[in-house]
Amino acid sequence: MNIGDNVKRLREARNMKQVELARALGITQSMLAQIERGTKALTMNLALCVVSVLGCSLDELAGGQIKTREE
Repeated sequence: MNIGDNVKRLREARNMKQVELARALGITQSMLAQIERGTKALTMNLALCVVSVLGCSLDELAGGQIKTREE
């Protein structure tokens, strides 16, 4: 599993659509789709934005245990 897979799983765990997350990150839906597919690398700056918007840790984003907001 790569970081793109984790972005998708975290996004879906929070019931967000690609377009919603993309807007929150200030990127296009197309770019987010590429990140989730693993065809575009996630920069550190964008990774920090992802964790801020999704309320997760860098560890979760990198492949650690994914928690729901209720946990």
